[in-house]
Amino acid sequence: MNKKGSMELSVNSIVILVIAIVMLGLILGFVKSKFSDLGNSLVKEEPDASPASLSDPITISRYTIVTGAGKSEGIKVNMYNSGSSTLTGAQPILSCSSTTNPVKITSSNPQFNARDIGVGNSSSYGGVITISSGATKGTYLCQFCMLNAASPAEGTLCTSNVIARKDFTIEID
Repeated sequence: MNKKGSMELSVNSIVILVIAIVMLGLILGFVKSKFSDLGNSLVKEEPDASPASLSDPITISRYTIVTGAGKSEGIKVNMYNSGSSTLTGAQPILSCSSTTNPVKITSSNPQFNARDIGVGNSSSYGGVITISSGATKGTYLCQFCMLNAASPAEGTLCTSNVIARKDFTIEID
């Protein structure tokens, strides 16, 4: 037997195996970077809230929001005026059932600005919910409400002058 030949065969096999593993790593790295770039370029668009009606005066695009501390999520709200007069300065008010409220609507978002809603008409609102960076993990019961007051003060809760309200949850992980 020629031992020299068998030794050369195993060295050649090891070299080919190392080259194959290196090439596989390079290919996987390239594919991963291209797919992550593709994922970053896709824009997540919030679906519209279903139309509000007399039987359901406030509708929301999502009834459960799963997010993390310090993050922002888009949401759309539709409100219907079932009263007998025009709602002046109507806007959705966000209220959560926590003594230290971790959630707020970004105030610079013009789509949540107050507007008039005529009798039997609805209005769509869209905005961004921002979770404070110090928010603790957990599930928070929140609600959007429509108040019978023009330009409510910031931090107004859904406790008085409420025409309609809609519950939803925010899960902070």
